[in-house]
Formats: sequence, C-alpha cells, structure tokens
Amino acid sequence: MRNLSHFRYLDAFSRSSSAYEDRIVSWQGGCDYEVLRKEFGHCEFPNPDSVVNLGTFSKWEWWKGPMINLHVAAGVNRLLPKRDVRWYVPMAWDEHRKGARNAGLKLEYGVQVRRGVIVPQSEVLSRARRSHVGLEMAFSDAFPRSVNESMNLGLPVIVSSAIEHVRSNPVYDELCVVQNPNDMLCATEKAIRLIEDHDAWLAASQAAMEIGSEYHANREADIFIKEAGIPVLK
Repeated sequence: MRNLSHFRYLDAFSRSSSAYEDRIVSWQGGCDYEVLRKEFGHCEFPNPDSVVNLGTFSKWEWWKGPMINLHVAAGVNRLLPKRDVRWYVPMAWDEHRKGARNAGLKLEYGVQVRRGVIVPQSEVLSRARRSHVGLEMAFSDAFPRSVNESMNLGLPVIVSSAIEHVRSNPVYDELCVVQNPNDMLCATEKAIRLIEDHDAWLAASQAAMEIGSEYHANREADIFIKEAGIPVLK
C-alpha cells in the first residue's frame, strides 16, 4: 500500500463527521495488484522434486497467531518427510528460531529482530512470490496487508475465518479457510493438500488473486473521499 493513499484515507476520515463512520471499511492494507504482478510476477505450484516454501509475512503480534503458524509449518514438515520444507518469516524472534530448531524445521528469515532493523518490503514480496503456500492463522485481523499482497501474487494463504473478505469466494473458503484459528490440524491438512494437489493449488491461487484484486489502496481512498464529499487532497 502506498503511504500517500493511507495518508489521504486517514486524513479524509479525520475531517469527516460521525455520519460517515459506517462507510469505513475494515480492510487494513492493500496494494495495486497490477503493479505488483508486473514487478514480481506470480507464484507457481511446487514441483514434486522442488523445495516447498512456506511463508508467513505478518508481524509477531499475538493476535496474528505466530505460534500457530509455526506449529502448522512444523506439522507440514513432519508429515512430508520426503520433501524439503522451509518456512520463511521476514523477522525472526527467539521463539521462531527455538521452535523451528526443536521441530527440525528449516527456518529462513530476513533479519534477526533487533531495534531499528527492518526488512525491505521488496524482499518480503520477492519471498512471497517464491513461496508455495502462505500461513496466516490470525485470531483477530481484518484484511492485513501481508495477506492482501500475498494473495495478489497468486499465493494461496491458509487463513483463519478471522480474516475478513476471504470467505466471499466459495473456492477459497473450501481450500484455504480454517474456521477455528486454533485448529492446527485442519490448517496443516489444507496446506498439504495444496502442496500435493496441482488442481487444488491452481484453483486456490486463482481465487486468491480474485479476492486480492478487489481491494486497492487508491481506490478505497477515492471511494471514501468521494462519498464523504471531502475535497480531494493535492
């Protein structure tokens, strides 16, 4: 999401009356899918003899289910002993490294967490593009940027039903959505099916792009500002 779009959206909201509060969408991120796909391409199904790249691109806040994602990645690794399964996170905390080590899971990350260090978004998007299945089992999150961007690249992201908009597509709902964020077994089974079933992966990837393409930072800001009757910022 472009910072300018976010600024325009928030600035418009702050200057509007309470009469427009019901027009605020719960969507929390967004991106220009055409620009993303042109620059980074789109994800591809993992070949049987290739590395299986799992990815979690959200932050470590507890409501984003970081330990659930870790356990699901470890479960996939354990149930696919003949595959080279790897799990990527942009920033690795001690819990990431210890948990992955204890589970025998290969962990890849951009940087070790420390003050003032961040991973460039271009690197995160490049890793999302090379991933095969995303894991974002949040307990409470609207439609986070990490999910939106990953789906726009055609990455099937296993999510809990706490993520909004994803259940609007019946194909995606069946293949990628887990009703209970604590249901690690269901999430693991869905991830494995996507890794092993080419047709299911393609269907989920197409559904992901269809859902992600519906949410665009500039468009959301423009719609809100226009409906609220607020002069457009220059």
